[in-house]
Amino acid sequence: MTWRKTDEVSGKLVGGATFTLTAPGATAVDVGDNTGQTGYSGADTDARPGVFRVTGLSWGTYTLTEKSPPDGYHLATASTSFTIGASSLDVTTADVTDERILTFDIEKHSYSDRGQTAPALLDGAAFDLRADDHGHPGAAVSGVLQTGAQPGRFALVDIAPGSYWLVETAAPSGYAPLVAPIAFAVRHDAAHPDGAIDLGSTTDPLVSYDTASRTLRIWDARVVALPSAGGPGTIAFTSAGVALMASAALLWVRARRRRGAASASESSPPTPTSIDTQKAEGL
Repeated sequence: MTWRKTDEVSGKLVGGATFTLTAPGATAVDVGDNTGQTGYSGADTDARPGVFRVTGLSWGTYTLTEKSPPDGYHLATASTSFTIGASSLDVTTADVTDERILTFDIEKHSYSDRGQTAPALLDGAAFDLRADDHGHPGAAVSGVLQTGAQPGRFALVDIAPGSYWLVETAAPSGYAPLVAPIAFAVRHDAAHPDGAIDLGSTTDPLVSYDTASRTLRIWDARVVALPSAGGPGTIAFTSAGVALMASAALLWVRARRRRGAASASESSPPTPTSIDTQKAEGL
């Protein structure tokens, strides 16, 4: 008797499952996947991961049920029945497919610290995951968004394909929160057999998705404190400006007075005394 364990979307073989084979009379035996591992002593005689073959079965009707799925997959809940008899001595059942558990990482970063050459993880952020409601954040999605073991790390665990919004509800101290929620879709289809996050047409430079690491990265900008209008932060600049303008005005007035005095001296008529002196010298 032969069966295969495959991925629900890609159809590829997936190793590591364990099945319970129930024989006539309710006798059950667990069949672990023989993947060629050293010391295997189970009933599977096929060493290819994801391919099971059990021989020497007595005639009768059997039930095949998945007991534990491969790592990263949901358990298949349906059982398969088959009969070994004179006309069916070697049975091959339909593939038993499992649905992949989609998990993605989220990292909170900053590039804005002086001297920093690589993104640093930021602690103190908080997020809400919400379902899409006609292009807007809708109801909260519980049990999916989890806080990571390291500061600045989160995870989307066992998230179903669909459209979502990630809302930053608190920013790290000294940083500004995102100005708008992040709209994204979880894809799991023939084009994305391993699952992927699709940010759509977003052009937000503070949000990116890395396919290789399956990580959604979010940056927060550091808050820059500006002096308040008329407050202590402007007094020094205002005083210096006023003093400079006053000095310039004083220099301009003095220069204008000097020019005025010089012009008056050159244009005044000769006095009588100076005329008589000139005549005497001429004589």
